Amino acid sequence: DTCVIYSDRMAEIAVRAVNADRFLMFYHNADIGKAYHDTYGYRRSEKIISVSQAQCKKLKQLRPAFANKMIAIPNDVDVDSVLRRAQQPAEQPLFPHDGIHLVSCGRLAHQKGFDIAAEACSNLVKMGYSDLHWYILGVGPLKAELENLAKEYGVQEHFHLIGSRDNPFPYMTEADLYIQPSRTEGYSLSILEARVLACPTVATYGAAGEQLEDGINGTLCDADAGTLTEAVARHLQNPELSEQYRRALKQFSFEKANRDIMNRIEALL
Repeated sequence: DTCVIYSDRMAEIAVRAVNADRFLMFYHNADIGKAYHDTYGYRRSEKIISVSQAQCKKLKQLRPAFANKMIAIPNDVDVDSVLRRAQQPAEQPLFPHDGIHLVSCGRLAHQKGFDIAAEACSNLVKMGYSDLHWYILGVGPLKAELENLAKEYGVQEHFHLIGSRDNPFPYMTEADLYIQPSRTEGYSLSILEARVLACPTVATYGAAGEQLEDGINGTLCDADAGTLTEAVARHLQNPELSEQYRRALKQFSFEKANRDIMNRIEALL
């Protein structure tokens, strides 16, 4: 009766190949301007579901002819799985260095802003945080560029590209701060998982504008090294701020949020 598709180059093929009464299209691409836009799929779909309000607004501006079909429904999260895996032993020693431990997760790509993180790391070391270590979990095309950038900033002993991990949650749980420096995100799953783990988080508005309340359960900043540096330093200078965020995050009901999300999706079916 209903065919669910995702907006990419395969969506048009699916729409043409599948005989269904209704089509629902989910749109999760973060970089809307550079993404492939499937006009045929948009035309056939009854609803086009974006993963955030901000993304939905941008998509409406870009493709106004289909704006009346566009709605926003965020991702849900498997809370039990995240909490269970966070308690599992790490694949190897988490942090081989003593001191301040910052963690970020994501593909080593321009969108994720790890070049911004490298510069912020340099700024923090220059401010006197000589025992700071920033661990980046992920792989991607910019690994060599980021390694060279860390050397250029003189923080190769502080900025660690440790590759992918099947289970990142022990790292997130044990970190002093979780940081998402992305230039843009549709809806950050990593931030959602950090919230489940009650990790004090610093993130850019482009990554978490709809997921964290600045100063209430997280710190939001612009996607530039200066404001990211200031945001991290604020936590390092005021440990109580992180504890405040932990308390606020633990009060959030993911069970209710997940139920609301599933009710909205089921209503479309």
